[in-house]
Amino acid sequence: MLKFACTITGDDYQMLKSETAPSRKKVTALAMAVFVPTLMWFITGFLMVYAVFEKPLYTAIFAGLLAGTMIFIIEKLVVMSSGSKWLVAFRVMLAFLVAALGSAFLDEVIFAKDITQQMTINRDQLITEKKNQVQHAFNDEKLALEKTVQEKYTAWQQSLKTAESEADGSSGSGIKGVHAITRLKLDNAVTIQQDYLLAKKELEDLQLRILTEQEKAAAQTQAGFENNALLQRIKAMFDLVKTDRYMMGFYILVTAILFVLEFLVVVLKVTMGKTNYERRLELIEEIGQKRMEKVRQHDLRYFEAGKVNPDYLQAFANLEKSKASIFN
Repeated sequence: MLKFACTITGDDYQMLKSETAPSRKKVTALAMAVFVPTLMWFITGFLMVYAVFEKPLYTAIFAGLLAGTMIFIIEKLVVMSSGSKWLVAFRVMLAFLVAALGSAFLDEVIFAKDITQQMTINRDQLITEKKNQVQHAFNDEKLALEKTVQEKYTAWQQSLKTAESEADGSSGSGIKGVHAITRLKLDNAVTIQQDYLLAKKELEDLQLRILTEQEKAAAQTQAGFENNALLQRIKAMFDLVKTDRYMMGFYILVTAILFVLEFLVVVLKVTMGKTNYERRLELIEEIGQKRMEKVRQHDLRYFEAGKVNPDYLQAFANLEKSKASIFN
């Protein structure tokens, strides 16, 4: 187990196996903590694709592996890096984002049927809203045409009554029967009727156009809800959260649990005390740093150690004394 944990955390197994028990336990705990969010995201990704989006099994497995691998890499980077303040701040921010996203996905799986019902309600409401928008856009034109049609219909009916009164002698010339004046008034009534029918046809065409535009808007809206559209499902879920206090309570609970799980690696890394293995690594790093600094400064004790050997110094001094000169 320890060797596998070292593979996850990037620690030296040969060095760690001879260390104290707390050192080995901490590395093992950090390695196990990495798999908690990894498994959680694998399961969430798998169920999201398989149960919610109703995709094939192999697609769901691939999606779960992809999500789990991404989280595994992120958590592994956190474990292998030093616990600096910037890293902790970045990990906290990332945990907020991942937990919020993960809670939304997990709730999508748990409340799949409820969310589907809410999507149907949202879709019908949106379709009605789109149809009303189309109706409102043509409202002035339609009202004007309806008024024109009504006026022409009234004029047509009035012309028919005038022709009828002329024919029975109750008004007009007072001569009964279909004579020249009656025919003239009937022709006038026919002309007015044609105007009325033209206006009525124009109104019917407008009504058909409105209906066509409404159906087009409804079809576009319907298309936006097909294939379990993710954004529409998330919107429906939050509509449920806003309207159902039980749903809100459960959503908050799931989100809180996910926050805890996402922070698990950071919490363990920051709160667990420094072990003997870590102090040993720090000492090795410090010694190595000092040695490199001495080399950079060309300190002969580190750069050319042989030149500070006593025998070398004595031999060098003797050579200097025995050198020939013009005076000896």
